Amino acid sequence: MKMVIPQPPGGVGDTVGRIIGAKVTEILGQSVVIDNRPGATTTIGNAVVAAAKPDGCTILEFTVSGLIAGLMRNDLPYNTERDLQPVIGTGSFPMTLVVNANSGLRSYQDLATAAKAKGGLNYSSGGPGTLAHLTAVRMLRDLGGNGMHVPFRGNAYAIQSLLANEVQFMFTTTAEALPLMQAGKIRVLGVTSQKRMPSFPGVPTMTELGLADFSPSVWYTFMVPSATPKETVARLHDAYAKAINDPATSKRLAALGYAAETRNPEDAKAHLKLEAARWKKVVQENNIKSDE
Repeated sequence: MKMVIPQPPGGVGDTVGRIIGAKVTEILGQSVVIDNRPGATTTIGNAVVAAAKPDGCTILEFTVSGLIAGLMRNDLPYNTERDLQPVIGTGSFPMTLVVNANSGLRSYQDLATAAKAKGGLNYSSGGPGTLAHLTAVRMLRDLGGNGMHVPFRGNAYAIQSLLANEVQFMFTTTAEALPLMQAGKIRVLGVTSQKRMPSFPGVPTMTELGLADFSPSVWYTFMVPSATPKETVARLHDAYAKAINDPATSKRLAALGYAAETRNPEDAKAHLKLEAARWKKVVQENNIKSDE
């Protein structure tokens, strides 16, 4: 069995996929081989699975950036809704609003004031149309501020830009933010979780900071080609659900700040539709193009 991860090795998505894949290997007695296919906001890897043989031997770790890319681009060789079907929703990472530890922006209020000033702020992301990009766009719109997007080919480069003081802020996952915060390299101004997180003591939620219904998260849904038989999808769902609910696997995921869950195919499909509607609105309201 091949698990296509449309992100580079060593990233957060890659780590989640490998942890889950290792347990699925035990459960099915069949090796899950990781195939990293990064690039083009995850659409390269997504296209590989959309065109794969629908026999249950190729599964995709699909994430919100891939969903957003499908909303923004008309030139993709696949259609997410038509060519892929969900097996299971596995959970998500909240996002964090972060600045350089040496920044003069010591609070969300400081950032909001600076964003409203002439010239606004610069912010980085792992690429156009990524969740980090659209989350920043939405925040700036909600607070009435201005910002210049500086995209990179992956979050690792975007984070390096922040650490080098080339940009003033960015949104990143809790898994990426925690070690940087503990090392004293960044300051976390807010989290997008519904409640405050023990691993980020004293950090308010974005809702507490005045942004209503502001809870974007980096979620992961495993997908297969749309023609895959239902009985095959059911078998894969059961295996992945057992893997995620395994105590040792759950502990490893929780250590990353991952909020694990198990959505069945129908619930996962409904979740994808809700997320598509949410981010399509942001894209349209802000006239965001795939090359921005």
